[in-house]
Amino acid sequence: MKLFNSNRAAHTRTGPTRRDLLAGGTALGFGMLGGGLLLPQMARAEPKRGGHAVFAIGNASTTDSFNPDVTLATFGGVARVTFLDSLYEINSTGEIVPVLVTDASVDDSATEWRLTLKKDVTFHNGKTLTVPRMS
Repeated sequence: MKLFNSNRAAHTRTGPTRRDLLAGGTALGFGMLGGGLLLPQMARAEPKRGGHAVFAIGNASTTDSFNPDVTLATFGGVARVTFLDSLYEINSTGEIVPVLVTDASVDDSATEWRLTLKKDVTFHNGKTLTVPRMS
């Protein structure tokens, strides 16, 4: 029994393609090679605060599913979870735990939710988290 994508044609492919796997494997191989060559220099370097980290997420926008098991299995999904906070998360026991929300209420018809955001949450650039920036 399919729980997701039940309206897809039988021949429609889901999940990573061969091209995705080859690209990911190649990037991983070069990353390991480059990391191995830089290890001696990294061991001697003194850590310093500040600066910028720039990275690219390949195929992050090509997900064709809202199924979290599929989207989080991609590199883009992993990067999203690593670098971004959610309003809520599901913990190891399956409970929904607030992350950026302090209070929530729902109307009787369950069509409108009112969320109270944590105060003093900032983005990487120092701007404060506000409702207009979230929508």
